[in-house]
Amino acid sequence: MKKMLLSILLFYAFSTYSQDKISLNQIKFNQIQEVTYEVSDPTKRPRYHDSAFNYFLKQREEAIPFLIDKITDTIFTSIRKDSSGGFYKKGDLAIILLSNIEFIPYYSITGIQFDVCCDTGYLPVGFLSYVDKDRRSFQSKYNNYYYGHERKKSPKPNRKSHKS
Repeated sequence: MKKMLLSILLFYAFSTYSQDKISLNQIKFNQIQEVTYEVSDPTKRPRYHDSAFNYFLKQREEAIPFLIDKITDTIFTSIRKDSSGGFYKKGDLAIILLSNIEFIPYYSITGIQFDVCCDTGYLPVGFLSYVDKDRRSFQSKYNNYYYGHERKKSPKPNRKSHKS
């Protein structure tokens, strides 16, 4: 009886923690106000100015499932794109964050070779436009990559840790 009660309490505590984490992620995601960054040295990672953006960079792999889920979010933000003058969608922010958290093998996932780099950190030029044509398809392909064997066997690039 004690074991069953303990199991129920642990399950409740874990599910409450998970719900709180999802809620916190949602709040932080909605607080992102800019994606501007600076690179002091070409061998170092970009330093982003937005504290909510940096929150996800610090979460690293723990944030990835939440961000994958956000890829299909087409709600416009108030953050202006430097290149086109338009506004980023929330799904764009998720992709930008994912590309800063881990290496994305663009060709393996999309079957398309993107030659010109980089736009907004590590994204190939034109990549967000490509994804915007079929977000659900890209999300599905990325999900398959993230939970599949290819990611597990691919080498992890040596990326510097993020500091705000």
